[in-house]
Amino acid sequence: MRDNLVLNRGRYDADDICTDLMGGLYEGFDEVEKTGLIVWGEPWSETGWEVSERFATKWSFLLKGCHTLVESTNRWREARGEERLIIEV
Repeated sequence: MRDNLVLNRGRYDADDICTDLMGGLYEGFDEVEKTGLIVWGEPWSETGWEVSERFATKWSFLLKGCHTLVESTNRWREARGEERLIIEV
């Protein structure tokens, strides 16, 4: 995702994406759907990352090529009994 942020510089507002990445952190950490990115494990391992459905919809162009992130997201969702997200990568 970092590479996509660099390659798409100028296509997004930095404040907007920061707000969406951290969304819900200060408003209610228990509301997963408001949080853009959750790190369930070690931050350097994308297998512990999960993006919210709202984030995936709005910022789908940043998820291109991020197969591990999408699979990790779906693994965490399935653990909660939620449906997998369909994200074109």
